[in-house]
Amino acid sequence: MEQGNQDAAQKFKEVNGMSIEEAYGHVKEWHEAGQYANVIDGCEEIMRYDQNYQDIQTIIADAKNKQTAPEKIKTESTPTSSEPVETIETAAQQTTEEISEEQQNKIKDDFSVEKDPNEPKEPKVTTDEKALAAIGYIGFLAILPLLMKKSSDYCQFHGKQGLVLAIIFFLYKYLAILDFLPVVGTVIAIILHFGLAIELCIIIFAIIRASTGARWKIPGIYAMSQKFKF
Repeated sequence: MEQGNQDAAQKFKEVNGMSIEEAYGHVKEWHEAGQYANVIDGCEEIMRYDQNYQDIQTIIADAKNKQTAPEKIKTESTPTSSEPVETIETAAQQTTEEISEEQQNKIKDDFSVEKDPNEPKEPKVTTDEKALAAIGYIGFLAILPLLMKKSSDYCQFHGKQGLVLAIIFFLYKYLAILDFLPVVGTVIAIILHFGLAIELCIIIFAIIRASTGARWKIPGIYAMSQKFKF
């Protein structure tokens, strides 16, 4: 993949919380279910970053054509009375409102920049992924989700954060060798114990969030974890 496409894919993931491939999977599901309004919005979001992604142009064109088909049928038909016309128009209006509401919910769930930690857990996260993601916060066991679930964006997300925490915890231990110093050693020991207590609380909370299928971007840790390229 060219550098420009890589940068676009990375930017898409940062903005929408998922890769272009995952978003494309949602688009195909909506297309098969006949949810053409969702398909159009999803395609347009992907095309903002990569206009040549697979057959995205064909899918959005087909969705727009099928979405406008009912309107063409209504325009070309000639009812014999005014009552059927009112029924058709009322039904079309209700359908449009229902699609609009469903569209807003889908876009909020799948293409949001940030997710509220109190929202329900993310869909399509398997039990194995949750378990591995949680284990990834136990020291250097973070390598397990990174190696065993390379194709899982969820496991990679938590595994990278867990690896950063493990490295920080490891470095903390080496600060303990300065405890023998008269004054500096005491200050370092206090800072060390305080830091380890905070990290322990973070790890416990991260394990709980990961095991429930949620993503928690740990302040500072998440930014560092994104520097890992596996």
